[in-house]
Amino acid sequence: MSTKDIISIIRKEVSAKRLMQSVKEVSCYHRVQASQGYRDAAMHCREYLRSLGIQADILSYDANGKDFVGPYKLFQEWNIEKAYCDVLYPIEKRIADFSLEPISVIQKSYPCDVEAEVVLMDKGSDPKGYDDIDFHGKIIFIHEHFKEYAWVVQERGAIGYISDFYQEVPFIRNREEMQDSLSYTSFWWKHTEEEVKAFGFVLSPRDGKELSLLCEQVRKDYADHRCESPYIRVHAVVRSKLFDGHYDVVEATLPGKSEDTILIIAHLCHPCASANDNASGVSGGMEILRSLHTLIEKGKLAPLQQTVKLILVPEFTGTYGYLSDHDIRKLKAGINLDMIGGRQTEGYGPITVTHLPHALPSFVDHVASMIMKQVQMEDQSVEDMKMSMIRTSDHLFQLGSDHSVLCDPMVDIPCIMLGQWPDKNYHTSTDTLDKIDPIVLKLSAVTAAAYAYALANHAIVKEQLLLEMRMQYVQEMNHIADGYVKQDRKNAFTRLCTYYRESLKSFYDYEQLPAEPTELDHFSVLCSMYPCEEHPVSYPSAYEQVPVRMFCFPISDLEDHMLHDNEMQTAYRQFHKEHPIMAEDHCTMQALCDYYVDGKRTIAEIYECVKAETGHGMPEDILAYITIMQKMKLMR
Repeated sequence: MSTKDIISIIRKEVSAKRLMQSVKEVSCYHRVQASQGYRDAAMHCREYLRSLGIQADILSYDANGKDFVGPYKLFQEWNIEKAYCDVLYPIEKRIADFSLEPISVIQKSYPCDVEAEVVLMDKGSDPKGYDDIDFHGKIIFIHEHFKEYAWVVQERGAIGYISDFYQEVPFIRNREEMQDSLSYTSFWWKHTEEEVKAFGFVLSPRDGKELSLLCEQVRKDYADHRCESPYIRVHAVVRSKLFDGHYDVVEATLPGKSEDTILIIAHLCHPCASANDNASGVSGGMEILRSLHTLIEKGKLAPLQQTVKLILVPEFTGTYGYLSDHDIRKLKAGINLDMIGGRQTEGYGPITVTHLPHALPSFVDHVASMIMKQVQMEDQSVEDMKMSMIRTSDHLFQLGSDHSVLCDPMVDIPCIMLGQWPDKNYHTSTDTLDKIDPIVLKLSAVTAAAYAYALANHAIVKEQLLLEMRMQYVQEMNHIADGYVKQDRKNAFTRLCTYYRESLKSFYDYEQLPAEPTELDHFSVLCSMYPCEEHPVSYPSAYEQVPVRMFCFPISDLEDHMLHDNEMQTAYRQFHKEHPIMAEDHCTMQALCDYYVDGKRTIAEIYECVKAETGHGMPEDILAYITIMQKMKLMR
């Protein structure tokens, strides 16, 4: 059966109404990682899958705030009963209420019940602007990310935050047009003895402006001797608890003849509602399993040759826990569903296949791209016509979600991401059900279902795959020709050619077929059509070292590994100051460097690989990073 036939059968079974119903149900839960709300959502998903006759279980892992799972530091469980913040003076008004808007509390806030004065931080985050203020026992009102003001709590005695910070995204959203939207904000505690506990509340830009004017008025009244204090006064209540607990992963299985497994991932976490991020991915994952299970039961699709599993996880944390607890050699490929249903007329970008890093050559990302195009080719109904009009795209590898864990060559599970960007309502209170388009969501679910089934049943037409790979190859070659400086093109062309040859070879290995040299050589022929110049580079002896990784899974936060080493923390901050490119795009350059450290490549070769893939960076950036990793004993 061809992928075209598989798609035709699956698209008739996948239900847009069922997808929307699942988004509606899941988004009603306040699903913060390691919390009762998350657990309730996990139980809901498990029971729904079981009601369909699908094997589904909940796996539990420690959440104790001190241990590591692989290189990932755990956090504590957090549960919240209620929270609110009332202005007491000069007016009486409730400005935040968890029961009405869960995002109005900074997630993982410690408990409090306190009346306190509020200091408006209107001189920026530089401590020098506040030398004359006694912050002890006060709450600070800030307009920037609270991390910029941690010194006020950690060193100057403040007890909490009120924030109207809104994460602006150039050309996508700004404070002026998102006046009533609140930004999802969370403490990420390190759980060290010296860490000072705090709480916080979040306001919308509109409410923040009102509170700012009130603070300024009271300050003016105080200067004119019309009141006794320059600060407004509030009553803040948070009834919450942080404790050593556990977090949960939902695992659902469609067994195949083999235990070799195609893995589908979606993250169940995030506050209520978080509809597109990521109730959409959870809904898509469950509808994929329901559809495949039904079609196989009815005999419309052949039984699975390989097993298909769905895991619903707290993002990153759950993936690290799951991989550490399973035989990852059985996981042959994956797809990460992250934000897959946003209404494209409401500030949402195309549905995108994020490709693999070049350190992990595989054909599977091209299968996904090929299938997504085929899904949009049918035109037999109004729904099909609408689906053909949805914007879709391909994107080179980037970090940002669980696929980046699986794509580490040390883990060796080629996993694409199917997702959406830009997202106007990303991590805000306005990521709600009305932003979901059932047709966009169905396109994503059909694509992912056909991808999983085709891989599990070895139902990939080689000629179609070859055509897709050649198209993608030419696009990437053109990207290099247009965007790279002359002296970098030869290296980039050569390494890209090798990557595509290895990717095609992985298909032959997957299908247990002998590789056809003429097809492999086709990429070399295409490469020779792009003229470029040789620019040999000689490196100092330091670059001839061969680093070896001392960790098996990628590290999401290096600072977790230097919590009790002030000297190392200072060195790391200096490293980022001197090599800012290494911190950009969620530290993508650092991750790629880790991927290429295989115990065989020299530092010079690692640099050339990273430079070929990204088109930027200097050799000293990579050397400095590996030096830092050696000092931390994470490489040798």
